[in-house]
This record gives sequence, C-alpha cells and structure tokens, in this order.
Amino acid sequence: MTRSGSLKLVLLLIFCVLLMFMSVALGVFGANGFFVANRGANMELIYIDDNHGVGLANILFIGIDDHGLADTLMLVSINGITNRVNILSIPRDTRTAFGSRFGKINEAYAAGRQAVRRGDVQEPEDFVIRRIRELTGLPIHYFVTMYMEGFIEIIDILGGVEIEVPNLRNGGMFYNDPTPGGARINLTAGLQTLNGSQAEQFVRFRGFDGDIGRVDRQQQFVTALAEQHLTIRNIANINALFGAINDHVRTNFSARDMIRYANLARAVNTEEIQSFQVPGHGAWVGQISYFIPNLRELEAIVDEHFVLRLDAEPNDVENGDANGEADE
Repeated sequence: MTRSGSLKLVLLLIFCVLLMFMSVALGVFGANGFFVANRGANMELIYIDDNHGVGLANILFIGIDDHGLADTLMLVSINGITNRVNILSIPRDTRTAFGSRFGKINEAYAAGRQAVRRGDVQEPEDFVIRRIRELTGLPIHYFVTMYMEGFIEIIDILGGVEIEVPNLRNGGMFYNDPTPGGARINLTAGLQTLNGSQAEQFVRFRGFDGDIGRVDRQQQFVTALAEQHLTIRNIANINALFGAINDHVRTNFSARDMIRYANLARAVNTEEIQSFQVPGHGAWVGQISYFIPNLRELEAIVDEHFVLRLDAEPNDVENGDANGEADE
C-alpha cells in the first residue's frame, strides 16, 4: 500500500475552510489570514460555476498523493436552507473518459498539470472539476486542494483527533509494506487521540473490507474531526494553522467568499453531516481494474440529497441566517 490514500485529508480540509469562515465572522483574521484567503480571487477556471448566493455551496475537496494523483475526492454540499452538510465520496479508480481514451479519475489532476504546461488551462483543478461535473451532473462552486505533506502538520496543530481504532488485524490496524518507502501502520485497537502521523495511518489502512471499508473509516474520521474542532474555542494556534494552509492548500475561495459564508458555516449542525459514496462495482476492463459507477443509483442520491429544494424546512436556525439565492 504505497499510495497515500487520505480521504481524511479532505475532511480536514472541510474543517479548515469552515474554520476560516468562522474566523472571519469573529474578527480573528489577521493580515496574513486575509492574504492566504484572498489568493483565490486571482484564479482563472473554465469549469467552475458562479455562486451568487449562500443557498447552496458545492465544494470539491481534492487530496493529492505523493505521486501527484488525486487520491482523495470528496464533493461537499453545504445547504444554507437546512444548514446541513452532505458529503459524496468518489472512488479514485472510477472509470472516466479523457478525450478519446479511458482512465481512472485520480489521473485527472496530473492530466490537468500537463494541460497547464501546454497552456490549455490556467489551473490543474479544472480537469478534475470537469470530470466530477460530468459524473454527478452538479455544479461545482469551489475547490480545495491539499497536498499530502500538509495533512500531518495540520492534525498536529489541531491537537489530534480522538477516535475508536477498530480491531481489524492482530489487535488493531497493523501493516508493514517491505518495499522502499512503503506504508508502516501500527495502531492498537481502542479509543485514543491520534496525532498527525497516526491519523495518516488510520485513513490509509485497508483491511479485509477493501476500499469500501476504508472509505467508511475515512468518513468516520471526518465526522470526528468536525465534531471536535469545528468551533473557534478549539483553536489555540490560529497563526500556525494559517501557515500550514498557506503552504499546503490551494483554493479558489476569496476573503469575500469567506465573509459571505460565515453565518452559514457557523449554523451548520455537525451531528447531521451525511456521508454517501458513489454506488457501483469493481471490474476489470482489459488489463486494468476500475470502479464502474452505477449512474442510475447515483442520480437518485444526487436528486435526493444534493439538489437545493427551496421548500425544505430550516434545521433549528432562523431563516434569516442563511437564506440566499442559489446557482444550480
């Protein structure tokens, strides 16, 4: 297991972005924080969708592994009417079209970097955004890209994440890849607070339950992270967090976007975060193993959980906190 499969990485990103929203609202953004956030205002993207209101925001979180592949893909939908968050995980091996050929969706970021060098696009995320839009039929309003090396640093800054480590192999989660640079996972079963290095091991481990089990555990980690750290009182070192974000995160969020979404982010009920996976099955096509999505089942999930419904009931917040027009 040499890939850094960190869907967890992405959840941390959810937290970081929402946390920055809250920081704006509470006036703790320093000059450095505004500089970091405002970089997104200068990005030129072809396939991104404008969002002039706060009714619905679809954010694509992209986790880049050590090989430059989009190893983690999560579409996070923040609903300003119900104040709920829905997360759709896209398997990295999902079969997708790249022009006249087919490949795995995790190749999209690397292909995007090649397109940047050719001058076809300005940002490599454009290639990833296009494939996710084609797969889900949903608009993408923002992206957040995190490089693997930032995951450990940010978890350590936050003080770790408390989570129940399951007994999946020999009393916990244990794995030793003998190849140079291979994964080393050494976690004993039980409730514990994982530091950055241990959190990386937790989200990378794949046991007898394969990728489906790993995604489930990654989403468990996401929920724990949000519940424990999605509050301003838990931030003891905001400057260090901004520094890590500046070094390891790319996003098209601007400071203005963050101000606009501040109240919405603060109203989100972390207990009602729902996680979904793209339905489908694994299959060999020629000599390559792919994940083949079930598009009919995916359409049903998207229609029920990811499409803004203006007649939805607010979720224990005042209507004036988060209402707004939405771009669909």
